[in-house]
Amino acid sequence: MRSNFYQVNEEQRHGSYAVGPLWPLLALMFGGAWLAWPWSIVNAYALNSPTRKAEIAWAAAGLAGSVMIAVVILLWANSAADDDAAGVRLRYAMIGLTVWKLVCAYRVYLLQSRTVELFEFYGGQLRNALPIVLIAFFLRDMVLGAVPAVFLRLALM
Repeated sequence: MRSNFYQVNEEQRHGSYAVGPLWPLLALMFGGAWLAWPWSIVNAYALNSPTRKAEIAWAAAGLAGSVMIAVVILLWANSAADDDAAGVRLRYAMIGLTVWKLVCAYRVYLLQSRTVELFEFYGGQLRNALPIVLIAFFLRDMVLGAVPAVFLRLALM
């Protein structure tokens, strides 16, 4: 005889390496996109997120958009005159690159926030990721210095 067993699809497995979505967002701010976007994707799998495809799409869009913006900034910097106005415009363009990265990372944060609530409700334990963010902060220059292409370094910082 078959028993009526009810299982919620969002119910999480214990022993996961999931972290709160704030940690990858802070990793972007303190370490760079080189850590934040892959970590967000790994976290989506660790949380068994139902919005995993959207989170991966936002992380990929963040990387692709950052590369395109960085290439445009570098092309503009090479063609710009060495006057003060060109330097100011380039600094504003760099702010635009930073804003693009933050928008994409924040969107992933918002998508994962809903999943984290379910994860914790069903007994899932989130890990403390402060040591990873601190290590990324101190290793940021070394990691980005190893990237050969300047446009990639701008996109991944």
